[in-house]
Amino acid sequence: MDGIALCRALKEDPETAFIPVVLLTARAATEDRLDGLGSGADDYLTKPVDVRELKARVENLIASRQRLRDLLAEPSRGDGALRATTIDAVSSDNAFLSAVRDAVERHLADETFSVERLAHEMGVSRAHLYRRLRDLDGRSPWEIIRTLRLERAAQLLEAGAGPVSEVAYAVGFKSVSHFSNAFTAHIGCRPSVYPEGA
Repeated sequence: MDGIALCRALKEDPETAFIPVVLLTARAATEDRLDGLGSGADDYLTKPVDVRELKARVENLIASRQRLRDLLAEPSRGDGALRATTIDAVSSDNAFLSAVRDAVERHLADETFSVERLAHEMGVSRAHLYRRLRDLDGRSPWEIIRTLRLERAAQLLEAGAGPVSEVAYAVGFKSVSHFSNAFTAHIGCRPSVYPEGA
């Protein structure tokens, strides 16, 4: 297959769709460029190419991914969502992160919800889920599950949805003391005084 067909195959496969692709080709016609970009390529360069330009474009792609990763790693407090929901979900990376968030939020109250079950719901292996979330978000799947549970707990406490024990069970914690310690470590104050003590 040619480069455009290879790029299309990579972008259509969920296991490889997140890999940045730069097409470097002798085809310089507008139609060729449109075909290349339409196949999902992140950039399209025609020969002859200045190696410095290629390097600059690759560095820009890496920097863009890092900015997205940093943005998504910012904790949200009290607004009910990860930062990913405020971004236009046009890339496969954003779509993947949104699907992870939605899957976790569907099972917040289920204390048995595990990384294995999350991987199963996402249709990927546990190892692939771990690698992809580390690349995109900087955290492990378990850290993301725990963070979403604690962020939802903060929202429930702020809204006065019930006592600490009910909130702990509502977000999948079996032990109120374990929940209290995890909440304090993540939010910075004990759940019994949240939000006034935050």
